[in-house]
Amino acid sequence: MIESIDNAFQLILTGICTVISIWKAYHFRKKAWILLGLSSGVFFLGCLYWQLYLVFYGKTPQYSYISSLSWYSAYIFLILLVLEIRGGEIAFKSLPHHRLLYIIPVFAIGMCIFFSQKGD
Repeated sequence: MIESIDNAFQLILTGICTVISIWKAYHFRKKAWILLGLSSGVFFLGCLYWQLYLVFYGKTPQYSYISSLSWYSAYIFLILLVLEIRGGEIAFKSLPHHRLLYIIPVFAIGMCIFFSQKGD
């Protein structure tokens, strides 16, 4: 029950953010507003899928690749937004090179192996 309330709250807020950012993108014609609208819109669609699954089946999906992919793509749009605001040109040389960034693919591969072994 609490998960449905939380997802409904996320749906309402991301829907409002999507509408406002798309309206501002149309009004101001700036790339940053378009990226923000895409990010919040894709995140909204992932939350909508999750909420509809909860409503129709009454339980949390065991593995939900659709919502995860939409949330990951929303994060990619946010990264592009940050790079756009930072300087306009997206180059790999502008990304910081730090050893802690290697934790991300190591964690993702580790979780992939874990879920492949323990999942259905």
